[in-house]
Amino acid sequence: MNSVILLIVFIPLAIYLIEGIRHGLKVKTWDQFFLADRKLRLTSFIINTAATNFSFLTAVFVLISWAYAYGPAVWWTIITAFLGFLFYSIPKISPIKDEKFFSTGNTLHEYLGIRYNSNLVRFIASLCTVTAFIGFFIAEVYIFAGFLSQYLPISFWKLIILLAFIACFYTLLGGFFAVVKTDLWQFFFIILGSIIFLYLLGAGPFDLKNTLLKSFNLSGLFKPIPPFQAPPLLFVAMTFVLNSLWYFSAMTMWQRSLAAKYQKTISRGALYGGLVFCSIAIPVILIGIGIRLLFPSGNLGPFEIISELLKNKNPLILGGILTFFCSAFLSTADSNLIALSQSLLYDIIGIIRRKKAEFKFSLSAVRISILIITVASLLFLYLYQKLFKFDLITFLLTFFSCQVVLFPSVIYAVFKPNQTLSKWPAIFSIAGGYLTAFILGKISTTNPVLQVITPVGSLGIALLIFLGIILGKKIFKIIFRKRGGIEREVKFRG
Repeated sequence: MNSVILLIVFIPLAIYLIEGIRHGLKVKTWDQFFLADRKLRLTSFIINTAATNFSFLTAVFVLISWAYAYGPAVWWTIITAFLGFLFYSIPKISPIKDEKFFSTGNTLHEYLGIRYNSNLVRFIASLCTVTAFIGFFIAEVYIFAGFLSQYLPISFWKLIILLAFIACFYTLLGGFFAVVKTDLWQFFFIILGSIIFLYLLGAGPFDLKNTLLKSFNLSGLFKPIPPFQAPPLLFVAMTFVLNSLWYFSAMTMWQRSLAAKYQKTISRGALYGGLVFCSIAIPVILIGIGIRLLFPSGNLGPFEIISELLKNKNPLILGGILTFFCSAFLSTADSNLIALSQSLLYDIIGIIRRKKAEFKFSLSAVRISILIITVASLLFLYLYQKLFKFDLITFLLTFFSCQVVLFPSVIYAVFKPNQTLSKWPAIFSIAGGYLTAFILGKISTTNPVLQVITPVGSLGIALLIFLGIILGKKIFKIIFRKRGGIEREVKFRG
């Protein structure tokens, strides 16, 4: 890689670090660090929504590589993602209907703790978030380091450490303020990358006409989807769980919603942000399908696909695409660290130390926590690689599933407003789904066919437990009332 490309890639990294330092000097309070002082405007909400959800994993491992491997079936990822944004934006079926909490609350887990009147519910829910986002952060760093190691004269593990601490540094300085401001720049570079992709579709070696015909051949939506080797409907169910239902239980979505404060801003921001996200994703999908037409064997892996895309490109094009991927990586990694720190300090440690929802740590403790989370994540990755076979798809689906098991507890609270709910359905549902995610994840390491079942099965078990306890209590009450009525009638006649 020549000096021109290195300079192009260095520019956005320097901008992100400068933004972190600049906003770190302004941050004085907990609300400023974690919730941007609850003054997130509509435009910032839209950009943060689109940029944060457009991760490097989304761009490369989902959109490009799945488009290359599966053709039109990849559109399910976009369809289900937009449905998730749409559902979340409708107050009647979304947590945002609770305007009082979103104007004063701090975390998703605090919401569940209040609605179910239980610190144990809050604690278990936050444990799910911490587990899921550590996994997501690790996967992002791991796969992006693997990608960059092909183009930079730096070893794989050195790149992992470097990337993790770049994200850590500007995030711990400026908090959510810095995340929102860097998202603006990251969004700009992501848009620029999408424009480059469109340019390549028109000016590169791609057969544009056939690419478009292949992309919109809707019969491909229902063809079998390897490597999951599962029936198409099960694949659709998986994308629906991970994309549509994810937003209801994703701490990052709740964080920006709490920062926006007002229902109208949240509703519009989620809907428009979803539209922007899908618009950015379309050129990336077309590139993946176009590469499949150039290399019809279907044997290229994700990195090989990108290598073919970048082959023989001039430094400006190559640097622009690498900057696009770099921005996609950082747009998610920083948000993961913020969500992890707030969940760990405010919900887990806060409950252990004081058992009070209003307890908050100093900014120094917050910044130290982000540093500790980064180091602990790298240590966990190192040990995981030593102890287990690291299969990225299995790893991701397992850790993602840990978060989505909160959905039954969240949605039940949405449809039971202004009520204090029984804690037991939530406790057993979350715990059961959480354990199921790891059991299915472990099984799927030896049987890849079961990979697609992990998120669907984890949520299914959580939902069955939740509904089972709710219905069981109602049936018990009905039986008890009938038995009590018969006994009273016998006594009266006697």
